Amino acid sequence: MRCERLVPRLAGLALCALAVPAQQPEQPIRVAVRARAGSADRLTPLRYLGGFETKTLVYETLVERGPDGRIVPGLASWQIADEGRTFRFTLRQGATWQDGTPVTARAVQTHFRRWVGLPEHDWLPANRHVTGVEVESDDTFVVRLDEPYPLLGDLAAINPCAITAPGSRDWEGEFVRPLGSGPFRFLGTTDDGCWRYQGIAPGAPVVELHGLPRSNMDPTVDVRPLDLLEAGELDAFVFGWDEDLPPARLDRLDADPRFVVDTAPGTSVVYLSFRLLDGPTADVHVRRRIAAAIDRDALVRQLEGGRATPCHAWAAPAIRFWPRRPARGRPPPPPTTPRACRCASPPRASTRAPCASRAPSPRSWHRTASTSRSSSCTRANKPNRRSHSSRRRPT
Repeated sequence: MRCERLVPRLAGLALCALAVPAQQPEQPIRVAVRARAGSADRLTPLRYLGGFETKTLVYETLVERGPDGRIVPGLASWQIADEGRTFRFTLRQGATWQDGTPVTARAVQTHFRRWVGLPEHDWLPANRHVTGVEVESDDTFVVRLDEPYPLLGDLAAINPCAITAPGSRDWEGEFVRPLGSGPFRFLGTTDDGCWRYQGIAPGAPVVELHGLPRSNMDPTVDVRPLDLLEAGELDAFVFGWDEDLPPARLDRLDADPRFVVDTAPGTSVVYLSFRLLDGPTADVHVRRRIAAAIDRDALVRQLEGGRATPCHAWAAPAIRFWPRRPARGRPPPPPTTPRACRCASPPRASTRAPCASRAPSPRSWHRTASTSRSSSCTRANKPNRRSHSSRRRPT
């Protein structure tokens, strides 16, 4: 049940839900996502619980990624001044919270005050650069930084940057209910811990989200979502690049007339990282020969069941504005320097060594140190993982 059409932002879930077979008015559309189910206090951008899809239904970020990967307006548009130290935002005209009250710059300022400077958000560099948020009018505010910094990319992060409404808290400031400006309103929690939402558009269906936490087993064995779908206990399962369901099982579902498997391009790139400062791979010729030796088409076909795209650049093909160059053909001649003979030398510890992100699978590697030499990284297996979901066909 891969809705390879639905990406992590759950505008996609709305599309999947509306495409599910017609239900009785009292019967919600049952959609599973990877999340730990529980009480509604998990569904706030200021807590790292509850999953992403569950929150993007309710909340919006000030900016977001467009179809080509560029930053586009979300809840607000922007202007940049003072050489990148000042960002002036103007809220979308007519924006309202799901309780009908208008979105105001003061509410956005309050949300910033709830996360900026707290240590749990230090993974986001903006947390260390924002020095203040000033309200200029009901729909305009200014974010000031201590130095020039590309702030917009950080503000597209759901946690902690999606904006919560003042009505989400009681008079003492305690979070009591999910409330934002997104396309769905939160209705409540069922007795068995599922979350119910309804679109704010007239006649929108009720969606019941079932949180299915990841198990500690091999991800290719954790097929409970598919079992529930085939048993008729779910109408859809939405997942993304980090899900490793067996390709053969997905192919079987795709061939079954009762089900639909949808696919959309993803933006995640899995790649092989090299040691650049010492060892054999400090030589660019060695790195290029390794790059030329990788059969990306075979990796996509055999490991991903065809549900990925070969990648020859730092960014996935879905990031269309990223510069591209033709894939290299024949590898260059062997290097003439003695570096190639160092293969037998014992490697020294380096923070730039490749590391496996998920054991025991040898399929994915992640960069362990930042480097400006993007050409030194070879895209390995799963170069462009896609977002997936599956759903039952109308009967």
